[in-house]
Amino acid sequence: MLGAYTFKQLQRLLRAIDRDDLAEEVANATAKEIGERRDEFAELLTDILATQQPTSGRHISMTPVCLQPRSPNR
Repeated sequence: MLGAYTFKQLQRLLRAIDRDDLAEEVANATAKEIGERRDEFAELLTDILATQQPTSGRHISMTPVCLQPRSPNR
């Protein structure tokens, strides 16, 4: 399972997949804006993970990713 719960985790995840452009967008986004783009982020991560070749030779099983934006009350 792969996901990000906080803004900082999401930024780090996006940087790890070489999407610095999206990491910068997230830095300036509200929780609502990120929530509205959840499907977009999930599809991006699913596509990237689906095309990666495992280095161990083992099959990687994946399920859809759900990004949970931080509650504005936190």
